[in-house]
Amino acid sequence: MIANSTSMGSPGLDNIRWLKPVRVDDTVRFTVRVLDKRVSKKSKPDRGIVATRWEAHNQDGELVLTVDSNARFGLRHPEAQA
Repeated sequence: MIANSTSMGSPGLDNIRWLKPVRVDDTVRFTVRVLDKRVSKKSKPDRGIVATRWEAHNQDGELVLTVDSNARFGLRHPEAQA
């Protein structure tokens, strides 16, 4: 669960796509899907990288935004990776 994790930053966002306009009175619902996860290289075995796709839908269910992101997180049990 990402909510109980240790975020260690992100190198940035990629592929930001505004597919439809978002207006002042719109209601926007975000979902985040994990695309991939991996433990960092041997020099940083206490952390991992999670690739995600963010999607935003308006009140009519129309997809209005997509964003790809990579983020670093601390591993809960880094000793288990050894």
